[in-house]
Amino acid sequence: MDYYLRGQVAKMANIHPETLRYYEANGLIQSVIRSNNRYRLYPDTVLYQLEFIKNAKKSGFTLKEIKEMFDITRTEEVS
Repeated sequence: MDYYLRGQVAKMANIHPETLRYYEANGLIQSVIRSNNRYRLYPDTVLYQLEFIKNAKKSGFTLKEIKEMFDITRTEEVS
């Protein structure tokens, strides 16, 4: 698994870096790890989550509804 800095992820996903931080703060994307110098490191899997969020928003879903979808998926993975 590869890890990227916030700016790198934002550029690859074509979103603003603060959007990425907002999604993280609101539980839309998985938690990140911190490097030794305290930078956030995002796993490459977050790119799939961001693509899903972008497509769901285009389809008319709200961020609250998208978070609920992720919560359901995460709960089923644990069960």
